[in-house]
Amino acid sequence: MDWTNRRFGIVVVGAGIVAGAGWLLVSGDGAVDDRLLVADEAGAISLLDPETGEALFEVPGATVTPDRSALLTTATTGDNTVLESRDPVTGLVTGSTTLDGGGLTVRTVSPEGQAVALMPGPRGGGIYEPEAREHTSLTVSYLDDRPSRTYDLPGNIEPEMFSFDETGLYVLEFVPPLEPDSYYVRRLDLATEEMTDTGAPQVGLNPKMRGRARASVLHPQGDQLFTLYTLPQTGEPVFDPAAPDEPLHAFIHVINLKEDWSFCTFLPEPIGTVDEATVGMGITPSGDEVIVVDPSTSTLARVDTAELTVIESLHVEKLRDADAKAAVAIAKDGTVYVGSGSMLLELTRPGLQAARAWSQAAPISGLSVSASGDQLRVGGGGAITLLDRLTGSETAVLRAPGRGTVTLLGPPRGSVTEFPLECAC
Repeated sequence: MDWTNRRFGIVVVGAGIVAGAGWLLVSGDGAVDDRLLVADEAGAISLLDPETGEALFEVPGATVTPDRSALLTTATTGDNTVLESRDPVTGLVTGSTTLDGGGLTVRTVSPEGQAVALMPGPRGGGIYEPEAREHTSLTVSYLDDRPSRTYDLPGNIEPEMFSFDETGLYVLEFVPPLEPDSYYVRRLDLATEEMTDTGAPQVGLNPKMRGRARASVLHPQGDQLFTLYTLPQTGEPVFDPAAPDEPLHAFIHVINLKEDWSFCTFLPEPIGTVDEATVGMGITPSGDEVIVVDPSTSTLARVDTAELTVIESLHVEKLRDADAKAAVAIAKDGTVYVGSGSMLLELTRPGLQAARAWSQAAPISGLSVSASGDQLRVGGGGAITLLDRLTGSETAVLRAPGRGTVTLLGPPRGSVTEFPLECAC
């Protein structure tokens, strides 16, 4: 392992102090950094300044870590792959290592950004749409002094997320390997290479899954991964063991990354019963609730992340299906923003009904509330529209250097809340 120019926990950049995971960049006058990391359709990440509209840097083919402490890139050199880390505030290279094997690309990064799983070739349609294969080569590298290691695994394996302590890697094992139509969630012990099942408290629940993942979010503390699934409306139905007469249509699969167990929270009808591709999800900045939105049935569900139960399911009258996946963002005051096609809704507490609505010029591809909480950022049509949350008025339109769909990644450094672990569905 030859990791050079290693990143330290606290680094002075200009007048500000960059702290470790979970902190925001704070300037000399105590203001938070409201600049915005964005990714274009080709995977280039840029840092935009909302005050000036300037793109401060552009890093092609990058992956941002969940805590936004680094941008990661890979490049093939002969028979090797060079993995580099960059500072998300400056875009400058902070470290690099050379890995055996060419063509490796980043597949997932640990919650605190120190462990990286790589595999040969591009991800393609996402981790839930694997290619057919009987064996899997997977490399784990680190942004510290730990040596990298390559695992040659039997079966069709895709990495999903590291355990919180980075000693294990949760993976999906697809079956049958050459014609995959289902999968199991396993845990790979990175020291022993042993593959085990994730412990599930729900007795009688079939661990073999065949749903389609629509979105994933990390808890702000980085200790739980929530993945939203919808189930196919054709073929053999899936049932909750607690309600064997009621077929399931959607659920949230939870992996506790610290305690090594998984759980399924089943979502009530009509979520996932009409157009399952439009269902979206977000998590509150406090991490106490996951919000699931289904525009095709005008339905919203609130899920308690401590009890892993549905708090309530309600009809949102103005929420309409636009034949596009819903984008969801939640402010610290609990206000929920939902984008469906070109329609943007502001849902206020306690009733979570539309208090305001906007029509955008292009379909909405992403939503993000600024670090200060004053501004809503709306991605769509290759641009980012800035809305004042107090007045609802448009204040500016930013354009990223690249083209195509824009994904909003949040401010440089901060909580994992705003990191969109959206699967490519």
